[in-house]
Amino acid sequence: MPLYNISKTKRLVENIRAIRTIMPEVLARERELAHSKWFAYRFMSPLAATELFADFYRKGVKAYVREHRDIEEAEKANGIADNIFSQASSSLTQLWQARQKADELSLPYDTLIDFGFHFVSRRRWRSTPRPIQLFGSKNSDVAWPMEIAKYVEDRLPMTLSRIPVLPQYQTENYRGLPVQDRFREHVLEDLKTGNSNWSTKIGNACVGRRHLPLRSALQLVPDTEWSAIATSIRMDLEVGTLVPPPEEHVTGIALAPACIGIPSARDESSSDCQSCSFNASCRSLIDCAAKHLVDRFGTPSPLADARREHERKKRNERQKRFRDRSKIKLLAAEARASDPE
Repeated sequence: MPLYNISKTKRLVENIRAIRTIMPEVLARERELAHSKWFAYRFMSPLAATELFADFYRKGVKAYVREHRDIEEAEKANGIADNIFSQASSSLTQLWQARQKADELSLPYDTLIDFGFHFVSRRRWRSTPRPIQLFGSKNSDVAWPMEIAKYVEDRLPMTLSRIPVLPQYQTENYRGLPVQDRFREHVLEDLKTGNSNWSTKIGNACVGRRHLPLRSALQLVPDTEWSAIATSIRMDLEVGTLVPPPEEHVTGIALAPACIGIPSARDESSSDCQSCSFNASCRSLIDCAAKHLVDRFGTPSPLADARREHERKKRNERQKRFRDRSKIKLLAAEARASDPE
């Protein structure tokens, strides 16, 4: 699944699909989550991130069924329908909200899902847990947070080193964006705690992945060690044990936060929207999406309007039943009053 070189057209299509299948109040959370989700997903649209979460969940289901039930059954097990993203449904909403909970916790989806299945397997659940059940139940609101904290303690540093080499984080694409600064802070903290020697750690972060400029990493070590570190990095480059990735310059929408172009996630009064470098692009995407939806469905929010229409019909039906019962009661009372004794 591509994480970069995202075109405006592709993002627009993804956002339209999200607006058509997910209620506005659910999508409204995407602005907040754009700043908390795991770094590898911060440039993905909410739809693309949910599709990725679904892929990891399906793999988790197969592994869970294979281990606790039957190998042949595991081959057919998916946990969620193949066409779950084709139309609005409660199952899609629950999947979407499960992905949002992972984003809220700033966890990689595969790590969260692996732990979720591990957690429920120890409690011998009779059925395969649905995505939202991977976060425990009301009876495990204390145990779940405690156990996942232990589970990820040793895994997150290793997971950080396995983040794809995203151009958005590489030095040639640095624009001083808040997400880029937070990522650099995270990488620096990881360098402080890693077990490898300084030349290896700095070489990987600054040359092998280009996530940091060399001057930032060298601030972590004494001046007397700089020369040895630089010499070691040059040797690794010469012998080929350190290979920098090709430069990949990205611009525009590829550097935008995940929430861009989501109407209900936009709040003109919020500091996030006011300070966002992509404010104008966000408005443009929203206007384009609204025009497409109005042209096709007659409304910029077909799902919300459909729900309001459904609620209106239910309300009218309730009122009609109430009037019918009242009329029957009135007729019965009139009948009793006119009935001679």
